[in-house]
Amino acid sequence: MYNVVGVVLNEKGKVYNFSCNNLELKKGDYVIVETEKGLQYGQVAVNPYEVSVDDIGFELKNVIRIATKQDDKQY
Repeated sequence: MYNVVGVVLNEKGKVYNFSCNNLELKKGDYVIVETEKGLQYGQVAVNPYEVSVDDIGFELKNVIRIATKQDDKQY
């Protein structure tokens, strides 16, 4: 089972799913996530929920960490 969270990466509002990576996250948290383009800043838009590996069909990228004040400034 994956513990999944939905994250918005930009103003367009598309929600991408990421593995929570054992972090306690909630809607509204700012996070750093691993993407194909490298690390990106985003906001949790969907509270964590569980999904089976079979339902996903591919390996999810991870939330790396909750964003720090430095991450907020840089964004």
